[in-house]
Amino acid sequence: ADGWYQLYFTNPVITSQLSDPTGGIPDKIAAAFDGAQQTIDLAIYQFDLKVLSDALLRAKARGVRVRVVTDSDSLDMDGISALAKAGVPVVPDKREAIMHDKFAVIDGAAVWTGSMNYTFNDAYRNDNNVIAIQSTELAQNYAHEFEKLFVSKKFGPHSVVDTPHPHISLDWT
Repeated sequence: ADGWYQLYFTNPVITSQLSDPTGGIPDKIAAAFDGAQQTIDLAIYQFDLKVLSDALLRAKARGVRVRVVTDSDSLDMDGISALAKAGVPVVPDKREAIMHDKFAVIDGAAVWTGSMNYTFNDAYRNDNNVIAIQSTELAQNYAHEFEKLFVSKKFGPHSVVDTPHPHISLDWT
């Protein structure tokens, strides 16, 4: 799609009435993962959508560096466990508080974020949103936060506020 952003909303009025809904936002995210050429860094609270774990595994298979940060309570969920079993590095938060982030940084150029966990319920049964923003500066901000989580294992109040680009201008035209 053209432009610096794409904004998506779930439609539970329709999908919650289907016995086995598919498509929608998960397919958009999977397509973005399928287009990744170098890196996908994912911070996600809950994850059980096979369409997304499969897309991440395809990315890994073609040489994309895939890394994940999650909440310790989510380690046994299907999406996270499938990635860990396939050798994708997964870092849990190892704390009582919830690691509630939901973002992916793709190739240092795009950020996918919003209210939706990568779960069947969040994609098809609950009201949620996802925005994809094309901005290297924003991607650097999120990548910096991801590194604090993944490498330094600094979660919540243990994380220093040191955003590289605290003010970003996006092309609104």
